[in-house]
Amino acid sequence: MGMISRAEIEKKAVDIFPEVFKAATDWERWFEKASGKPAYPAERFEFTGNVVDVNKLFFEKGWSLGIPIIPPTHDGVSEMLKGTSRKPDEVIGQMRPRMLL
Repeated sequence: MGMISRAEIEKKAVDIFPEVFKAATDWERWFEKASGKPAYPAERFEFTGNVVDVNKLFFEKGWSLGIPIIPPTHDGVSEMLKGTSRKPDEVIGQMRPRMLL
């Protein structure tokens, strides 16, 4: 961007905006089309192994960027929800899954 004028940068931003807006607001339909299943409710699965193993699995599946994670267990989520009035099945926000543009 340092090699082009401000006007060119602004034109690029204006030109790409409809595509960015669509990706930001219509991802769930795209996800369902690409995967063949709804984004919510999220799938559950059982895993045998330790935290290193689950981090490796999440990275290999593209579910994480490789930064260490704490697996979202049923008990852990239940404990976290004690500090809020939210219900376990309440969706408070949605994020596009990684790599599904």
